[in-house]
Amino acid sequence: MFKIVFLFTVFLTSLCCSVSSQTDLNDFNVYNKWSLGISFGSHDGMHPTQAVTKIHHFNHYGFETRYMFNNRVGIKLDFGYDLMNFSKVSIKTNYWRSSIQGVLNLGDALRFDTWTNRFGLLFHAGFGMSHMWLKEDSRTTQQVQDDPLFDGVDDMVNYTFGLTPQIKLNNHFSLNANVQFTCHNRQSKTWDWRQDNIPENIRGGMDGYLFNLSVGLTYYIGKKKTHADWTPTIYAVVFDNTELLSHIKELQGQLQDDDGDGVINAKDQEPNSLPGAIVNSKGVSVIDSDLDGVEDSRDLEPNSPKGAIVNSNGVSVIDSDKDGIEDSRDLEPNSLPGSIVNSQGIAIIDSDGDGIQDKFDACPLIPGLFSENGCPKSNKPVVQEPVKQVEVEDDVNDDIKEIMKRALRGVKFETNKSIILQRSFIYLDEVVSVMQDFPQYNLRIEGHTDNVGNDDSNLRLSKYRARACMDYLIAKGIDPSRMRSEGYGETMPIESNQTAAGRAENRRVEFKIIFD
Repeated sequence: MFKIVFLFTVFLTSLCCSVSSQTDLNDFNVYNKWSLGISFGSHDGMHPTQAVTKIHHFNHYGFETRYMFNNRVGIKLDFGYDLMNFSKVSIKTNYWRSSIQGVLNLGDALRFDTWTNRFGLLFHAGFGMSHMWLKEDSRTTQQVQDDPLFDGVDDMVNYTFGLTPQIKLNNHFSLNANVQFTCHNRQSKTWDWRQDNIPENIRGGMDGYLFNLSVGLTYYIGKKKTHADWTPTIYAVVFDNTELLSHIKELQGQLQDDDGDGVINAKDQEPNSLPGAIVNSKGVSVIDSDLDGVEDSRDLEPNSPKGAIVNSNGVSVIDSDKDGIEDSRDLEPNSLPGSIVNSQGIAIIDSDGDGIQDKFDACPLIPGLFSENGCPKSNKPVVQEPVKQVEVEDDVNDDIKEIMKRALRGVKFETNKSIILQRSFIYLDEVVSVMQDFPQYNLRIEGHTDNVGNDDSNLRLSKYRARACMDYLIAKGIDPSRMRSEGYGETMPIESNQTAAGRAENRRVEFKIIFD
C-alpha cells in the first residue's frame, strides 16, 4: 500500500511540475489561480485500534491553500485536526496532520464542460507529517497508564489521497465534499492508546489508517472573472472535412489557367482562347488587325500602315519633319532636321546661344542679356528713343473693337510658358479674319506680366508670348510686315498687383490696330 501511494504521489507531483512549465491552447492569464478552503466533518481511525470511533461526532476540521499551475494541475498545502472519541473507552485522542499534495482537475480531464458548468471534481494525493497526543480524563484506563512504552504522544509520516466533488456557487465561491484516506508510516501507538494491540515485530511499519469525510467552502482569490477550476481546456475541433476539401479542389480549378492566356478560369470569359492570342482582362481575345497596339473595336483606323505611330484611337500620327509635333498641329511642318521647336512646331533659332531666339535678339550673333534685348551690357548711358506715336484708326467699328477685347481676355498660355492653349485659337482666328478682311490695318501685339518673379524673366516671357501670337497669325497667312510684337514685362500694369484679381488682369496680350 505504501509503495502504491508513494509512487502515485511522485507521479502526480512530476506531472504538476512538467505541465506548469508548458503552454497549451488556453491563455493562463485569463483566470484566477489561488484559492483558500475550510471544511469540517467526521473521521474513522480504522487501524490499529480495538475501540470503535464515534463517526457521528463531527470533530474533523480542515484548512487548505491551493495554487493551480493551469486549469488542469496544481498543488496545495493541507492541514487537518481531529478529536477522536471511542465507543468502548473514554480516551480522547488529538490528531494533527499537515501535507503537501498535487492536484488534478478531473472535471477538466473528463470533459465535464460538455454537459455542465456547475459540477467539478478534483483528485489530490501527497505526503506530510502527523502528530497525535492523548487527552486524558478521569476514566483513562490503568492498562494504558501502566504501559512501559506509554508517553502520550506519537509522530509519524502520512501519505494521503482523496476526491473532492465541487458545486460552483459563483465566480468566487464553491461548495465541496472531501473523501480522503490517510495511511501512516512509523505509527507506534494505536488510535485508542492500547499498546498491547501492536505486535512488537511490526511496530514502526505502515500500520495506521484514517478515513475522513467532510464538507467545506472554497474561496477563489483574484480579480479575474473565473478560476482555473472552471476554465475548460480548449481542444482542437475535429470535424468532417470532406466538403471543405471538395471546395478547395473546386477553387484550385478556378485558379488555374487552362488556355494559358494569363487570365484564371474563374474570370476567363473565353476559356479556350487560341494559343498566343492577345486577350483583355476578361480573357476575351483582342483582335488588332494592323498590329498598332489598339484593338479593332477601338481603332478608328484599323488598317494603319505597318510600323505607323498611332494615337490612342489608332489613328496614324503623321509628323513629316520628325520634330515630335504631328502635322495636324505643326505650324512649320517642314522644319529642318534636328531643329528645336516649340509646341506649335515652329523652329526656335538662337544663333549666338544666349537663350534669346534670333527673332527677339537685337544682337543675334553676339551673346547678350535679356535686359539688353540680347546685346551685351554697355557702359554708355542709355538714351531712351522717343516712342513714335501712332494713330488708331478712327473708323474702326465697335464689332472689331469687341473682337480685340475678346482676344485680350481669351488668349491664354501654359503657366510660365509661351505655349498658347488650344482653347485660345478661336479668339486668334477672329483676329486673323479681321486682318484678312481689312488689308489696310496693321497690328501691334503687346505682351505684359504681373510683378511676381524676376524682372528679366517677366520681360522675356512677355516678349515670347507676344511673338507666339504673331507667329500664329503668320502661320494663318497674315503678312508679317503688317504686324509687330513687343514685350513690356511688368512695367505697364492696368490694375493693382496687390490682389490676385489685379495680377490676373495684368497678365495679358493686347492686340492694337495701328495706322503708320
